[in-house]
Amino acid sequence: MNRCALRVDSLFSPCCRGWDIPLDMVRWIMGEDFIRQYREKALELAALNRIYCHQPTCSAFIPLSRITTGIISCPTCSMQTCTTCKMGAHEHRQCPTDTGLQQVLEIALQEEWRRCPKCFTMIELRIGCYHMTCTCQAEFCSLRESHWKTCQCPHFDEDMLNARARNIYNREQNVSEDHQRFVAGGVGQIVHELQEYHECDYSGQRRHWFGQYQCEMCHEYLPNFILECVHCRLLSCY
Repeated sequence: MNRCALRVDSLFSPCCRGWDIPLDMVRWIMGEDFIRQYREKALELAALNRIYCHQPTCSAFIPLSRITTGIISCPTCSMQTCTTCKMGAHEHRQCPTDTGLQQVLEIALQEEWRRCPKCFTMIELRIGCYHMTCTCQAEFCSLRESHWKTCQCPHFDEDMLNARARNIYNREQNVSEDHQRFVAGGVGQIVHELQEYHECDYSGQRRHWFGQYQCEMCHEYLPNFILECVHCRLLSCY
């Protein structure tokens, strides 16, 4: 779980039942190299305007302390990146057009992806309500990309909500598609619970599911067991 948190922003920092795990407690198990990576990750996630090396083969996070007159030098490969357009350093004051970014934004528009209003990370809504929580902890509405509870948008898409409830019911009751007409009551109850706990922060009671499952937070497969929140029914590895 600790090493997974270094790869998946939403799992940082590692915790147990909502309490952060002190570094000193895992130092002797994880080693000094993990402690170094942990501190570097904490520094990265604390930055509001993150800058990464523009070199695709590197893409390392660059601390803002390395900025010199609008240019920042990568501590890993020494390549220089413009802090304004986040492309390679250039001599002209006006930044060049980022055609790659424009292509991504066009795809995002077609696929209905959203950008976090705080850190501009691209996010795809697959399950749940329109309440989005980014890895930078910003909360916003998926419909308008506005800060959460500052708009009058509905909280749910009915089709997506019902599909999520049916998926949960099938997972827990092992009901085949041939018997869907018999599970309406159970699905309705789950829909009600999802609406009631749509702002769940996963810090409540969990139940264990033994077997091989995929974490719905980091998408890693766990071979032995997984934890399910009793409120929002999210499956997670922590």
